[in-house]
Amino acid sequence: QLLKYEVREPDHKFLIERELKPGMTVLDCGANIGYYALMMGKQVGDSGRIIAVEPSPNNYHHLSLNVILNHMEHVIETRHMGVSNESSMGQLFLSKHSNCHTFHPPSQATQEATTGRSIPIPLRSIPDIVEEFGKFDFLRMDTEGFEVEILEGLVRALEDESFRPTLFFETHPGSYDEQHDFCKPMRDLFAHGYEVSHVVANFASTTGGAEFARRGYGPDHVIATF
Repeated sequence: QLLKYEVREPDHKFLIERELKPGMTVLDCGANIGYYALMMGKQVGDSGRIIAVEPSPNNYHHLSLNVILNHMEHVIETRHMGVSNESSMGQLFLSKHSNCHTFHPPSQATQEATTGRSIPIPLRSIPDIVEEFGKFDFLRMDTEGFEVEILEGLVRALEDESFRPTLFFETHPGSYDEQHDFCKPMRDLFAHGYEVSHVVANFASTTGGAEFARRGYGPDHVIATF
């Protein structure tokens, strides 16, 4: 999609460009090779800051190279690590697809894409990241199921009532179960005053649109069709 149309996930791009303003600070978890980091870097401008975090060694190499090739070093800082609820060492489970590596042990739904290999990678919690880099205004994450742990760490940081970043993330229902519960950190976010402002879904699919429609998201909530 990116090679053919020079853009991917136009719905995400649309929302990000609506939300980001010059001077903002962004934490990009699961930055991959830098597609969104570069896009967001242009949105926040020279007065802004992007902290781009990527755990995969190969992806991180290309992320760093893309930042240099696009002359964005003054805006984008890269870190070879992952984000979790605690600062520790984690095992990154490697996928056959470069955008599907995850710290969450593969489930039956995701097992087919795994290589059976894992590598140790350092993890940092949101509170520790805030302590090192300062507060950020916007959190983007695409972490293949590990958003549960990241949000758990974020909730602790929200005890500081002056810290309320906008959240933008993909969900991965195949990675959730009773032991890996996505609902609890979401309830905690709601308790801190968060609300869902936009939902991106394929409304033509039975698993996407029908479920959102059942929960009350209908045509009046559609801001764009791609």
